[in-house]
Amino acid sequence: MQDAGAFSIVFEMVPAATTRAAVNQLNIPIIGIGAGPDAAGRSWCGLIWQVCKTGKPSFAQVFGQVGAELKHAAQNYRDAVVNRTFPAPENYP
Repeated sequence: MQDAGAFSIVFEMVPAATTRAAVNQLNIPIIGIGAGPDAAGRSWCGLIWQVCKTGKPSFAQVFGQVGAELKHAAQNYRDAVVNRTFPAPENYP
């Protein structure tokens, strides 16, 4: 994929050893979603955050006001990643 021009790869629920091997062999970043601690970054669904900032898209309906709780969760997530307590071994295969 790298040789074909990919600028990054997303690994979802990939064993940590596989992610580590790919990171060591490739020159493009691997973004992990449940793929162990060696990925270059982690992914969360971006639509949720966009909705919190701009309001609901025209195709959606509001079912609750959860912006403050999502912000709190995002801060906890950031802290866990910065402190390297996430991802923990129980979070990936």
